[in-house]
Amino acid sequence: MGIIDHPLDIRGDKIYLSDRPGLGIEMDKDYMRGHVLDGYGG
Repeated sequence: MGIIDHPLDIRGDKIYLSDRPGLGIEMDKDYMRGHVLDGYGG
């Protein structure tokens, strides 16, 4: 899907919070590792 596991709920100019824990998203570490820019991470 991309860098996060769940799309953000954006309506108009507002982001609506979900009932999921924390910020409501999980970062996809495998995706991020596969798209590292030269000189960053690794």
